Amino acid sequence: MRSVFKINFFLCFFFSISQIYPTSILHFFSLKKIQKHHLLLPSWVSGKDFFNICLMQSAMINVNESNDYKRKDFLVRVLLQEKNTDQNFEWSFDNKTGFIICDMNTGKRFRYEKSSLRMESLQGSLYINKKKLQAPIIKIEPIKNMISFEGKEYEGSFLFVQEESKYYLINLLNLENYIYSVLGSESWPGWPLEVNKAFAIASRSYLASKVLESKKNKEWYHIKNTNLHQTYKGYHQSAILKKAVEETQGMILGYNKKPILAMFDSCCGSIIP
Repeated sequence: MRSVFKINFFLCFFFSISQIYPTSILHFFSLKKIQKHHLLLPSWVSGKDFFNICLMQSAMINVNESNDYKRKDFLVRVLLQEKNTDQNFEWSFDNKTGFIICDMNTGKRFRYEKSSLRMESLQGSLYINKKKLQAPIIKIEPIKNMISFEGKEYEGSFLFVQEESKYYLINLLNLENYIYSVLGSESWPGWPLEVNKAFAIASRSYLASKVLESKKNKEWYHIKNTNLHQTYKGYHQSAILKKAVEETQGMILGYNKKPILAMFDSCCGSIIP
């Protein structure tokens, strides 16, 4: 029964993709420079069954385009919150070792060795720990470990951007660490490794497509943290999800040498709007 469930999930995901590309050949490809062409299939799906049911030709191909998301050190920009400049609000950050605050315009860095950092907007002005903020773009880094924001821990750093009538709070973190965190929200406890590997590839493909979209639209962030894009709730720990990400590292789904917008749903097989 479990094997049937795993196969159904995997094929349901690819059926959704086939509705987007109904008459085309769909390719798997890796972000790594793979010279040999191999068919990427989970161990529980035979090549014969896959071709008979999905009616798609799949193969590993190389990517020649120099897109940023291919770099191992690429940082994903995840939008956590968006506020209007005329709103009054407060954001609180915690880290026992303190923070490093960087003015992204001047490059100046300030060490703040207290465990709590408060950013608040009052009547159109922004303050950090009661001091008025002049820089429109700042980055907040932990001196050590992770920063806690609204009860959740986040890897990487935070980027604050003031642009016209908007404030953006963005989490910057490593691409693979982001995929690992997304699986913690989008996957279900108890699902086997191969299902989570399919999820990891779908999530990474979706992200890659959104990165290119954000560059085209000149947006500050790549992706949102809600199910409008992919649900992301910060750091978590799961051995099976970590293994799923590691065993599919750098792999995405593509068409015409570009990542596809691999829409998925954690419980109902995805809906194309």
